[in-house]
Amino acid sequence: MVQSYLRHGPTQAFGLVCSASSNAVFDGRLAYVPALEDVLVWDVKKGEMRAMWHETGHRAEVTCILRSPQPDYFAVGYADGSVRLWSSSSQSVVTVFNGHKKSVTALAFDQRGTRLASGSQDTDLIVWDIVAEAGLFRLRGHRDQITSIKFLSTDESQPSSSTTAAPGLLLTSSKDTFLKLWDLTTHHCIQTVVAHRSEIWSLDVNPDQDLIFSGSGEGEVKAWRIDNESLREGLRETESGEPYVAFQSHEKSIEIFRVRTEEEIKKKMARRKRRAKEKKQEKADKKVQGADDMDVDQDEDVEVQFIDKFTPHVVIRASGKVRSFNFAPESSGQKNAAQARPFALTSCVVSSCLS
Repeated sequence: MVQSYLRHGPTQAFGLVCSASSNAVFDGRLAYVPALEDVLVWDVKKGEMRAMWHETGHRAEVTCILRSPQPDYFAVGYADGSVRLWSSSSQSVVTVFNGHKKSVTALAFDQRGTRLASGSQDTDLIVWDIVAEAGLFRLRGHRDQITSIKFLSTDESQPSSSTTAAPGLLLTSSKDTFLKLWDLTTHHCIQTVVAHRSEIWSLDVNPDQDLIFSGSGEGEVKAWRIDNESLREGLRETESGEPYVAFQSHEKSIEIFRVRTEEEIKKKMARRKRRAKEKKQEKADKKVQGADDMDVDQDEDVEVQFIDKFTPHVVIRASGKVRSFNFAPESSGQKNAAQARPFALTSCVVSSCLS
């Protein structure tokens, strides 16, 4: 005769106010905080717990909480790589998204709350369709943990080379010190900015979406200007006849470099020569040299190196190893055979040290 035993499982935790594994969300009255694998809802004014979001059998710790533009829904990321969409009114899970291999570290909703982007320690970025309860696509390009994600709104009539019904732009930061701008119609990174010398831990966009603020572990906050005119123009055909050269290896990417014009090379050499003069001027000031010696130094020419003729343009990443590639001929007659997008993040306008 087989003897059966009762199975015991936890139903509720007590004595825990919140844990330090995730951020908290406050709506002015209620605070939504992580509590190990649960989410607690506290009435801040009364100091009482209003609810506990608990899913039986799920033991992964909460790592990220974000409220949707549709106030009833919350996206919660967990240490096992899953993302759960909770309904605050029914205190139940609406849907579960599984796609990451490691802990979820960043979440972002679009303006309508119909799409959710999640970033993880596995360096992947996944865009989910909330309505269809399915993943749309995965973006790869960062080399370390993704720390922050922001959707950038664009005009729906913006030109694009893709027919995907999910237009828009996505801005991400990572511990690899890079800011990346993604085109959600082509599923590619259109610009990479070397923003800081150490890990980027946070970024935010102002309501007008023309400034980006990024903070890093080096104690600096930088502000970046967004060129909205370039974003509205989208992908466009190059009319200057710029030549490009592409390189392929055994990896999953193709690196494309643009060949600089003679005018660009002269400007680059002028900047290099100016920097060299500044360095010599500093050395001269330290050594208290005469004015005649400085005149001789300023007449020196800076040698143009062959590598100066090339500048990185874009990296195209594929889902598998690339076997071969080829450019369309110039005489093909296709209007959109060669396309390029202007930089949207133009320059760093503020750099202040926090002490």
